[in-house]
Amino acid sequence: MVELPGEEGEAVEFKRSFSDSEGLMESVCAFLNKKGGVVFVGIDDAGNVVGVDVGKNTLENFSATVRATLSPSKFPLVETLSVNDARIVAVRVIEGDEKPYFYKGKAFVRVGRANVAMDARAIEKEFKARLSYENRAEDALTRLAVKDYSPEAVDSFYKNARENVARGSAKTLFANLSFEKNGFFNNAGALCFSKNPQSVLPQFAFRCAILRGNELVSISLFEGNVFQIIENTFQYVKNNFGSSFKILGTTRQTTYDYPLDAVREAVINSLIHRDLLFPSSNYLAIYDDRLEIRNPGQLAPQLSLEQLKREHASVQRNKKLAHALYLANYIEHWGAGTLKMVSRCREAGMVDPEFMEENGFFTVRFWKKKPFSNPRLQKAAEYLKQKQLTSNEYSKKFKVTSRTARADLNLLLQQGFAVRQKAGKRTIYSHPP
Repeated sequence: MVELPGEEGEAVEFKRSFSDSEGLMESVCAFLNKKGGVVFVGIDDAGNVVGVDVGKNTLENFSATVRATLSPSKFPLVETLSVNDARIVAVRVIEGDEKPYFYKGKAFVRVGRANVAMDARAIEKEFKARLSYENRAEDALTRLAVKDYSPEAVDSFYKNARENVARGSAKTLFANLSFEKNGFFNNAGALCFSKNPQSVLPQFAFRCAILRGNELVSISLFEGNVFQIIENTFQYVKNNFGSSFKILGTTRQTTYDYPLDAVREAVINSLIHRDLLFPSSNYLAIYDDRLEIRNPGQLAPQLSLEQLKREHASVQRNKKLAHALYLANYIEHWGAGTLKMVSRCREAGMVDPEFMEENGFFTVRFWKKKPFSNPRLQKAAEYLKQKQLTSNEYSKKFKVTSRTARADLNLLLQQGFAVRQKAGKRTIYSHPP
């Protein structure tokens, strides 16, 4: 006779039927992220055995749901039991070894009898604990032999490398970068110089899409080594951004929807700071009014989103990969990537980029510049780049009432074209630093 627990707890969940698929999958996810557990299907919340109909495709459909909605994939043990002439199903979940696990983009953990969504810091903690990530993800040896390296990748590296980088053989280069051991690339070396990096890390790629409203217009996938992915993704961006131009003397000056330097920096940052082990690619989406670049892996615990817009310490998730890109001139200064994004947007008269964390991902969002329909506001934004002023001075300068001056300045503040500071009793407005 099968013995059943009398009540729900940290390792036990009751479900009346498979119809509550949301709750069932949340429990599976929560058990994976804790110490494991069992979901009994066919028992009500009070612990009464009510039985469950197990049709021809019931368990197959459940397995398909697990496969489609749980990431990383992990299949629990499912068995049918007979209790008091009733049929129940036991879904046995063993603690996962690739935490955190996500169900439909959310990570759940078991707390007492409840499934609770993990917060950003808890998710990051699990990521860091997995394989002591910072060192071992890059250092893990692959099955890719160093002798089968890509000569084109090495040539590209040396072509763009800083002047103080000594030119030498590929073998010397790999040794200096700590990219190989016993004749095989580690992950960092494979991502830079192997012929097929995706054979060992298929998730290291950029998926790029264009959307008009809610409609997906096109999607492209860029793979290869890290240098190819950066260049191809950036070219995709240039090809699909709106642009305008004006003639200055004999020179044609092209202006894009977004500052290219800022976007290129975001693409590079997205790759070097991503979690190499998380089974998801990087994403770039071009919408009607914004551009979003997203990568798996959140900020290091010692950094906050607010710090990204001011001087901050350089915390590198993938140190070897970042160092190679620095030597290859893809990175200018450590810890300056987000500051460059902000400064380029401000120089272009755009609002600051937004930095966000959600469900184990880090996102940079650029808003398309919206020209002021009011010429006065455009002139005011240009004036603030040169001088600062008070509300009273604004009123006199642009010949408007005090009320209009305050409204204009508030709008300039909201859209990131101005900042304010106190100087005694006066409030002074100036261009963002």
